[in-house]
Amino acid sequence: MSGFDAQSVDREFFAGTKRAALMAVGIGRPALDSHRPRGPQLDFGRDFSTI
Repeated sequence: MSGFDAQSVDREFFAGTKRAALMAVGIGRPALDSHRPRGPQLDFGRDFSTI
């Protein structure tokens, strides 16, 4: 996922190295009651433009 605090992850896990966080990946299984229906898909012609 993007949009996480990469500097904090770097400070916590990669201090003193040349490594840096690029993204965070959640690994695991969702809770049994956490599933919900898929949201509507965007309509390409309405929501996107091609340059």
